[in-house]
Amino acid sequence: MKLMGILSNNVLNAYNPDIIIINSAFTIFFPQLTKRIEDALNSKMNSFVRIESSTLQDSSILLGGICVVIKNFLGIRSLNLSGKEIFE
Repeated sequence: MKLMGILSNNVLNAYNPDIIIINSAFTIFFPQLTKRIEDALNSKMNSFVRIESSTLQDSSILLGGICVVIKNFLGIRSLNLSGKEIFE
């Protein structure tokens, strides 16, 4: 758990996200895992971030690949989802 806390802390410090989504089979079997990771964070930023588990599980890789292919085929440089600009 300590290493997941360190990893999440590094992501927070590097990218400053609003939410961290963990895609793992462990989060299905152990729903309290995300709370324990949140508790292990030692950054001042952890009060501003949520850690959630993904509901996509195995299909997330496929959906991400489809998104990349569609963006490249159509020549889309940015997506506007829920009113927020996402640049990749």
